Amino acid sequence: MSIALPADPAPTRADPAYLDWGGQLRPIFGGAIQKLNRLGDRFALNVVMPVMESADLGRVWVANLVLAQRQGAIMEFPQHSLDVGQHGAPVVDGADQSGSTLALRGFQPGYVVRFGQFFSLIVGGRRYLHMAAADVAAGGDGRIALPIAPMLRVRPGNGAIAEFGQPMIEGFLDGDRLSWSLDTAMFVGLSFSIGEAR
Repeated sequence: MSIALPADPAPTRADPAYLDWGGQLRPIFGGAIQKLNRLGDRFALNVVMPVMESADLGRVWVANLVLAQRQGAIMEFPQHSLDVGQHGAPVVDGADQSGSTLALRGFQPGYVVRFGQFFSLIVGGRRYLHMAAADVAAGGDGRIALPIAPMLRVRPGNGAIAEFGQPMIEGFLDGDRLSWSLDTAMFVGLSFSIGEAR
């Protein structure tokens, strides 16, 4: 089970990345370049934390990251200064969906999901991060057919929770080594990367 990293303090810097598992086909004789899309595109997040007193916050952060190195981590995905507003309680509307459009229900009527707004789906106890690929307003019944990126990597069940209030990224810490810095004033410095596993 993934370790939920503390929400406080917030990172001083967070650099999201989109991991594209497709590729470009480049003909050797100068023909047209083709884009080969594959399932499995996902997100990663590079994080730099503020300096923390090791006796308090630093100790807790280091302990959580040590556990997360083996078990995986869950962390809030930043959406700089985006006010998501009163969105309701959105869930997946119908089982066995696939592709690049996701049917959702439970939104506040008239709520607008904005182009580039992130959300996470909880499927089988794991979170999958996605982004809205268009501005779409919920109807009077609270339903939306939302274009998303990347394509669905798993088939969410009917009623699966969609976290629009605070999207989360879940995955493994990058690399096989976790390190932190301590100085003579007993402060700790941390930086790490989380990449979605699937």
